[in-house]
Amino acid sequence: MIQVQSYRELRIDDLRSPRELAQIAYDVGVQLGAGSLRESAGLQPKSERQRELASLARLEPRIRNKTSELVTELMAGWIEFRR
Repeated sequence: MIQVQSYRELRIDDLRSPRELAQIAYDVGVQLGAGSLRESAGLQPKSERQRELASLARLEPRIRNKTSELVTELMAGWIEFRR
């Protein structure tokens, strides 16, 4: 049986720009989140979907704040790296 490597670890010199790092981070987030999202609403009971939406609505401000903090740290790191 042939095994296909599903990921490759990156080194800092693999990256050409902050934009490329941002694209990779986005892709990783999408892949990690894909396991917990269900797009076929018909497969979930309505009450379960409503609970998930309510939970997401409660967490949204915290998610936005944390995302903003992480992006700020990322950009500061790139500025430091470029020096």
